[in-house]
Amino acid sequence: MQSAYTLPLWLTDEQILRDEAVLFGLSESPPDEKIAAIRSAFAALTAPLEKQIEQHHEAIGNLNLLLEITDNQLTNLKSDAPSGTLPNWPIGQFLLSLLASLLLCAGTYLGTLWLVDVPLALLMAGLAGAGAGVGFLLMSLAGYKSALARNAFRKQQYDETHRQLLTDRANGQLEKQTQIEQLYKVEAALDQQQAHRDWLIRLFNSEFDLARSLRHQVRGQYIDL
Repeated sequence: MQSAYTLPLWLTDEQILRDEAVLFGLSESPPDEKIAAIRSAFAALTAPLEKQIEQHHEAIGNLNLLLEITDNQLTNLKSDAPSGTLPNWPIGQFLLSLLASLLLCAGTYLGTLWLVDVPLALLMAGLAGAGAGVGFLLMSLAGYKSALARNAFRKQQYDETHRQLLTDRANGQLEKQTQIEQLYKVEAALDQQQAHRDWLIRLFNSEFDLARSLRHQVRGQYIDL
């Protein structure tokens, strides 16, 4: 940000500043007013730089907060990461299904034995048990496939979220580095202007003191005469 304010001519031309210092030194005026004018002029000149520094500090603070939040999100995400192992086959459900098939088979045999002969009762019991067993097996298989699908979806969601958080952190760190570099440049420009101000004040004081000393010497000579 460039300042719309420009220094007055007497601060941009060293010879004019020297002349001003000499005039003040030869007069009765104290140097305080002129030094205050120098400081005021540079304060107006460097005000945009100080505003930029404030904005960069604020931006860096906000980025630090966002990076901290992102790091916490990554930590929490990793603690809840999917294991990556396949879900276990539902052995318990399978055994219960097998037991139910056997009970159905026995029940069918006993229930039809009094109606038909033994071979036919066994056939009917076998068919009923086999049908039930296949049905229970398909149900177990469907449940297992559903668990696989849930695990795959959760892993996909985890990977996408993890990748996005890493991208956000990288972008945040890059933006923070950019802000820091810009801050350093503006601070260097401000230091340069302040150093130039201090040098002009020293120059003014030096010329003022020299002129004031000469004035005292001349006045002393006239008094002696």
